Amino acid sequence: MAVLLAFLIGVAGLIVGSPVAQATEVDAIDPGSIRISRVDDDSSKLYLWTGIKIEANWRIPDGTGKAGDTFKLGLPEELDGAIGSFELKGKEGDPLTYGTCEVGWNEVICTLNANVEGKNNVGGSLWVRAQVVKLTNADKVTFVLRNSVKVEVPLPNGQKGIGYNPKVPTEISKSGWFPGSDQTAIHWRIVVPGSKVADRSLMTITDNYQVQGTNLTLAEGSPNIYWIPNTPECWNESNTPGCFHKLDSSSTPSLTISHDEDKDVLKAVIDNKGQNFQADRIFILDMRVKTEGAISPGAQYTNKATVDAEQRAATAIKEVSGGGTGSGDTVGHLAVKKAVVGGKVSADTTYPVAWSYEYKGQTRSGELTVKADGTLETLNNVPNGTVVTLTEKVPASGDNDYGDPVFSGEGVKDGVPDANSAQVTIEGLKTVEVSLTNHVNPKLAPVEVTPGVCKPGSSEPTKPTVKVGETDGITYSTPKITTSGDKVTVEVTATPASGKEIDDQHLPEGWKANGDGSYTFTTTITQPDCVKTVTPVIPTVGAQVCPVDSTTPVPPSVTGVEDTDEIDYSEPQITSANGQVTVVVTATAKPGHRIDTDKLPEGWVLVNGVVTYTKTMTQLACDLPVAPAINPGVCTPGSTTPSQPTVKVAETPGITYGEPVIKVADGKVNVTVTATAQDGHEFGGPMPEGWKRIDAKTAVFTGEVKVPVCEVPVAPTPAPTPTPTVTPTKPVPVKPGLPKTGS
Repeated sequence: MAVLLAFLIGVAGLIVGSPVAQATEVDAIDPGSIRISRVDDDSSKLYLWTGIKIEANWRIPDGTGKAGDTFKLGLPEELDGAIGSFELKGKEGDPLTYGTCEVGWNEVICTLNANVEGKNNVGGSLWVRAQVVKLTNADKVTFVLRNSVKVEVPLPNGQKGIGYNPKVPTEISKSGWFPGSDQTAIHWRIVVPGSKVADRSLMTITDNYQVQGTNLTLAEGSPNIYWIPNTPECWNESNTPGCFHKLDSSSTPSLTISHDEDKDVLKAVIDNKGQNFQADRIFILDMRVKTEGAISPGAQYTNKATVDAEQRAATAIKEVSGGGTGSGDTVGHLAVKKAVVGGKVSADTTYPVAWSYEYKGQTRSGELTVKADGTLETLNNVPNGTVVTLTEKVPASGDNDYGDPVFSGEGVKDGVPDANSAQVTIEGLKTVEVSLTNHVNPKLAPVEVTPGVCKPGSSEPTKPTVKVGETDGITYSTPKITTSGDKVTVEVTATPASGKEIDDQHLPEGWKANGDGSYTFTTTITQPDCVKTVTPVIPTVGAQVCPVDSTTPVPPSVTGVEDTDEIDYSEPQITSANGQVTVVVTATAKPGHRIDTDKLPEGWVLVNGVVTYTKTMTQLACDLPVAPAINPGVCTPGSTTPSQPTVKVAETPGITYGEPVIKVADGKVNVTVTATAQDGHEFGGPMPEGWKRIDAKTAVFTGEVKVPVCEVPVAPTPAPTPTPTVTPTKPVPVKPGLPKTGS
């Protein structure tokens, strides 16, 4: 509704112009002069969408005005300005204008023109159209001036807060306005209270927007037809959720639109589908038409509409968004130029000159910055008859020592009120030109000493460079350079020309007087260290191993100590003694490099000037297992079964033997024993009979023997009954067989 209800009829403006490049913002608005009122001068309350008139006075300090300077008035968040522009016109018959003001949504920016220059008492008044766009409970609104200064302005007539207008439309109406966001558009609105059509279910709205002599087109997205509840809230903010109900061909009521572009006629049929229109609703038709160009102030457009048989018409007039005045008095000017004698200075060298004068009981002051090239620097807009005091702030730095300044020119009184000052009387409409001359003594030039640099492949830095400035009237000696280790001392002597005297009050750093008028510069610097600090790597020392064909361990491997561009590593030295193996590697830095002996990695030490890595480990023992003793069992008298077989494992240092596994089958005893090398031991060399090397730490024994056979002795056969003819013989005993043994 902010745009739809804006100013109703005749509120609009022009496109905001671009600000002047590099303009200076000034403090001009008088905070106490700001006031607001209704644009229609009505004394009734302000409501949302009410047209507002903002008034204020402006003024700039005397003699400060420049073309392109700006001042602004930031609008409260509750108000939107009517976009446009106006001039600050001279008052009381003054034909001049003093600037142009541009009105935007949230601020007014005024740009001054050249007519403010050369004048005092420059100021005037302004007024701006605006519109309430936001509710508030406060009795004041806040304007924002330069530097974010906030000014609270009370609402008119002591009003507290701004709310909705309690009145809702009760009659069919037609209105139009110019939306400020589009300078080529006209917005038309038809409002139909539901109470006016509650006796019917069909409504036809016809709008004729034709204007003779003007080519108008319907804007994209138009028309927009909808209904809202007839409450103050929805009437004031119809687009809010719960209020806005758009009509189209599928809604209830339904909408049918036809458009005759040749005749500029729009027709809308609203059908409530047999039910009478609700009296508690408001039906609205919004449409926007476009012109071929920007609409100028003073332009007016008419629109005719009918709602069924009732006719309505409206006229929209493009009005200005504000107005203002300006004025000022006549003044004179003062210009200062600089000259330097007896010294050589750059044309861009600047010299500050303070100025001050009394006007209407107040002291005004400032500073001019003049160049050595003689360029005039002007103090503008000084009241006629004013006595201006000029004082040079004599530079205390630079290549020269300045004496007292000399001011000269028509009407100039030099040396008043002191040796560094002068006074000048200003005449209206004239520019008084003042020359400022300085005599100088030469100052010693600075000496820049830069250490040498390290070039690739060199362990020594280059010689330092010495740069001595030039000064008229002073001769500088060739720099004397003395080297001691990494320290270099530089000496330069300065001698003044005949009749010249070196400034001894502002000696640059490093200069000292010699007592004869000459001066010597001395400084000592440290040359860079061109030797690169490096750090050796930690060698990777592998473990010893026992070969399968020897009981002598292989020496440990040493890797990671290959030579680099920075360090040479020795061949690893490996020695064995007293059960220990020692690995020794030395590191030697290559030219241009130095091993950092303060930060050596673990294992590296400095011994007798040699960087050495040492690692000692226990000598690996290569062992062979011993076969176990196998007893297959024995036969006992009277038994055909031998005793259980037994196995006795060996006891060997460095080797742990597992529990024997004994199996008896098919007259054989099978024995398996596992041997494990202890820490610091491995199996190496040819394995004894029966043993198999599984890996460096494991071996397995397998053996087989026959089980002895035990036989029972045969009992003697009873003697036969003797016969007389047989002589009994003596039985021969049978010796039982011994069990067989063997492996």
